Amino acid sequence: MELQKIYVLSYYHGSGAGAALMQTVLELAYQIQPDYLWLDTHTTNTKAIRFYEKNGFVKAGKNYFTIGAQTFEYYVMCLPIAVEEEACCG
Repeated sequence: MELQKIYVLSYYHGSGAGAALMQTVLELAYQIQPDYLWLDTHTTNTKAIRFYEKNGFVKAGKNYFTIGAQTFEYYVMCLPIAVEEEACCG
């Protein structure tokens, strides 16, 4: 299962809005029971990385996306749902 993105307007940062959205995503994931919940986030987005790590995600690798002459680097992060963590992100 893939989580595309969680965006919260900066005005609402620290309000618990992101945590509430993540809680809803996790509840759905535990109902569906995929092996893993995956996402990617830009490697320089330290706020997002901390948020995802706080919610149990770990870095599993990197992904690169090129548009024209620009290449963007992303961390691929995962959270085991229905399998052991070692199988997810080792």
